[in-house]
Amino acid sequence: MNRTIEAVLRLSAKLGPMDALSTVQKKLGAVYQTSEAANRRQSAWVRTTKAMYADVMPMLTRYAGPAAIAYGAYKVGQAASTMEDALFGIQKKTGATEAQLESLRQQIKDMARDVPVSMGEIAAAFERGGAAGIPLDQLRDFAELTTKVADAWDMAAEDVGNAFAGFEAGMGIAREDLEAFADLINFLADSGIADEADIVNFVDRVGASLKNFGLAKEEIAAYGAAMLNLKIPAEVAARAMDTLTGKLIAPGNLSEKARNALGDIVGDIDEFARLIEQDAARALDLFFEKLSKFSNADRALFLGGLLGEGFDDEVMRLSAGVEELGRNLDLVGQKEKYLGGGSAAAQ
Repeated sequence: MNRTIEAVLRLSAKLGPMDALSTVQKKLGAVYQTSEAANRRQSAWVRTTKAMYADVMPMLTRYAGPAAIAYGAYKVGQAASTMEDALFGIQKKTGATEAQLESLRQQIKDMARDVPVSMGEIAAAFERGGAAGIPLDQLRDFAELTTKVADAWDMAAEDVGNAFAGFEAGMGIAREDLEAFADLINFLADSGIADEADIVNFVDRVGASLKNFGLAKEEIAAYGAAMLNLKIPAEVAARAMDTLTGKLIAPGNLSEKARNALGDIVGDIDEFARLIEQDAARALDLFFEKLSKFSNADRALFLGGLLGEGFDDEVMRLSAGVEELGRNLDLVGQKEKYLGGGSAAAQ
């Protein structure tokens, strides 16, 4: 109490009596709000823990020994804490009411009984969906999809949720199309040596740029799978494609040396530019088809002129592996083989 009076007196001397009281009131108000939030979180954690104890403790006491019971109690408390942290994050990002949080809390617990994924990962998927702006009444659908895909892709549900949020924000992929896109990525990975996580990494890094160039999301995934199958790391492959398409889409910005090199590869540059505007995927196919017909020496010469020392080797490797690129692009059209494939893999 004496310290509080002393602090007020010091502030009064510096700011004047009314300003000092106003400052103290603001500080006390902030402390009160923080303590209230902490109390609410603590109360929610206690309620959640009690409910979870009620679910699992009867089974533990019937079948387990003291050590297992103690460990089970510890894990229940840990899971409850993780869930409440995630719910607190959802509330901060979405402004959810206590009633809405209680509904989400129950949905998370229900999902934990139905899917072979930890409650922490489920809660993280809910939180990631909330951060991505998904409506509260659609968070369970988003979490169910991410946990199902996580199992098929052998990735953490939180990482899948992050990827999906990026696909939606950066590439404009509608939420209802995410499952089919996930099935395609699973199919491409199963059809080659690339794994899903690397294809996702490629798409996440360069998907928005390639979409702006004119490629469809399925074609972007196919390019990623092909380059990974050719042993080009995801990060390097993404940067190489970003550099190449940036040169091709604006030939007017090229140096004289780069423009001459592009002309040596595609022929009439103005005609090629019109093709990019009309059908970017076909233009890119044509670029690699023409490039693949040159000798290694000519490919190196032309790509060096077009790209300089940046990623000419990776683009040359892709042109040499044009059959692998074509194979992956053909897989995109085989929807009857991959739609639903992720769901089957997760079972």
